[in-house]
This record gives sequence, structure tokens and C-alpha cells, in this order.
Amino acid sequence: MAANLDQLPVDGTQRLVIRPQQSTLIAFGVIIGTVTLLGAGVMLSGRSLVPVLVWLGIGALFIYGLYRWHLWVDSERVGVSRLPWGASCRRDQLDRLQIIFAGRGGSTCDFVRKDGRTAFRVSAKPFGTPQLKALARSLGVPYYDLFSGASIDIQPGP
Repeated sequence: MAANLDQLPVDGTQRLVIRPQQSTLIAFGVIIGTVTLLGAGVMLSGRSLVPVLVWLGIGALFIYGLYRWHLWVDSERVGVSRLPWGASCRRDQLDRLQIIFAGRGGSTCDFVRKDGRTAFRVSAKPFGTPQLKALARSLGVPYYDLFSGASIDIQPGP
């Protein structure tokens, strides 16, 4: 994991891109691919190939969306790219990153505006704590981990 956002790759649009951990992507990709192929195999016993092709198309769309999912930061905004649409917030409106319990052992990272409304949220586990803390530090906002019960106020770096 990168401890500093300066070490993360920048794409061609001058955006800093933060992708989910590769192990998470591989695991979800395998699960989605397996379910898609098993479903298509079951559907092959039918008379028409149309449902099989539709099912395979839906599975391919899910895998495409999974691998296109990422957080991004540019000079004015912070956001998430995901299907069917993404979300973003102006950097000067952002108040904090907040990790909260989401049930079944998971947690979400809420990007909270200064007025207290959630701009958008992402699943925290795929991105990892070190990357989310580094993101908060680079944005100059506090990082609160309400999932573990600890509030960690990260001050912006020099």
C-alpha cells in the first residue's frame, strides 16, 4: 500500500487514481465470472441462445464495471468512478472522510460535506485503510474511523 498519494499513479487526465486492492478485484472477478458461466451453462439446456447471450453480456458488464471502479482526485474535485454512474464533490466542500459500520463485517467510507450531508460513499475494505488515510491527508481533511471506535484526526502534511 502507498503511504503517500505522491507515490500513486496519475492517469492521462491529470487525475490521481486510487484503485481497489488487486486481491479484492481478483476475488470479486472470479466470483462474478463463475456465477455468470454457471448461469449460462444452466440456460444452455433451453431452446434459445438469446437468454444465454443476455446473461453473458450482463456478467461481462459487471466485470467491466468492477475493473473500472476507482477513486480519483484532481485539482478541484474528488470522486468515484463506477457503473452506472459516478459521483464527485468539490474539494473545498469536503469536510471529512468517515469510516462507518455497514453490516456483515463490512464498512463504508463516507465523503462528508461541510454541511453534514454525505457527498458519496464507497466500500472501505477494497481500498484499504492506508490508501484512505493517505487520501484524507492529501485532501487536508480529517479521517474518522467510527467502525473501530477510534477517531483519527489526520492533519495535512507539510
